[in-house]
Amino acid sequence: MRPRALRRPPHMRRVAVHVGRVRSGISPRDRVVQHLGMVFQRQINSRGENSTPPGPMIANPYPFSDTSAVHTARGDTGMEKDTDWANYQYEICYPVEKYLLGYPIQDKQRLISAIISNAFLNETIEFEQLRKIPADKSLATIGDYILDFAIMEHFPRRENTTPKEINDFREMYGENKTLHRFAKTHLRLQNFILWGTDEKNKHVWDQPATDILADRLEMLIGVIYLEKGIGAVKTFLEKHNFFPEIDRFRKDELTTK
Repeated sequence: MRPRALRRPPHMRRVAVHVGRVRSGISPRDRVVQHLGMVFQRQINSRGENSTPPGPMIANPYPFSDTSAVHTARGDTGMEKDTDWANYQYEICYPVEKYLLGYPIQDKQRLISAIISNAFLNETIEFEQLRKIPADKSLATIGDYILDFAIMEHFPRRENTTPKEINDFREMYGENKTLHRFAKTHLRLQNFILWGTDEKNKHVWDQPATDILADRLEMLIGVIYLEKGIGAVKTFLEKHNFFPEIDRFRKDELTTK
């Protein structure tokens, strides 16, 4: 049984799992969960069945692989459209809440805004309400400032510190290139974003000189701050070894030069 904080509401517990090969006519809702499951299963398979994935990456956010099962949220007597929409939001948010945050987010639409790509919205989707969720561009700005504050809280206190030393410290942990690498290689944040088909096929997060995941990480930090405050942001960074991992990145860069 899941911890109480992560248990789904009663209408989400009546979930039928249909086992069998996924057909080509899969609905947009099922394509969301299938995409997340397939990505994680391929990563585990590429490392071998008995290998242990690094960091907080999970084997599979949903219990199916490429050809095994599809989740359909369905009540005993059918669901109204508003209930279907609520279930859909839970499906989208659940992997991030469980495997990255460790708790549910109350404002589901704010979290969706942080993890959904515009290219995904340009494709066929089941719920038009998804298009009506405002693109909250302020999340990245809020997350940027809050992350800077958390970084400066980590700055070693000593006398006679120069402004340049402070700025160098902030940039060492907060530059976009570093944040992108942390999000990609440690959080595996690309697996939690709902990309458009073309973005997914091209692996846009792997393109040279891109820092696309830095913005997504800052947006996620913005969501955490607005939901639970600066303490939760610090806990998130500690939970995912933000500072030690970036120190390791820099050490690796120095040894390869």
